Amino acid sequence: MLNWHVTYINQQNFNGCLFQKAVYENEVSEEVLSVIQAHKQWKFKLVSDLMEVPECSTAFVSSSMVYSMLEGMLLPANINPCVDHETAIKSLIQTFEA
Repeated sequence: MLNWHVTYINQQNFNGCLFQKAVYENEVSEEVLSVIQAHKQWKFKLVSDLMEVPECSTAFVSSSMVYSMLEGMLLPANINPCVDHETAIKSLIQTFEA
C-alpha cells in the first residue's frame, strides 16, 4: 500500500487526491460523499488489517497515524521532491512495531 502511494505521488502529473479535490472544489451530492466515506473506511480497515492491529486496541492508534500519513501524502501541498515520504512512513511503522 505504501509503494502504491509513493508511486502515485511521484508521477509527473500528480496533482493531489481526486476525492479531496471533488469535495473541496465542487458542490458534492450526498451520494458522492457516501462513496468517498466508504472508500476512506475501506482504506483505514485495510491499513489496520495489513498492520495486524485488532480493532479498539491500544495499537489501533498506530494504524490511525499510518492511515493519516498515507492520506496526508496525497495532499497537493505535500508535493515536495525533497521529502522522502516512503522512508518517513517506514520509519514510523518500525517505531510502532518495536
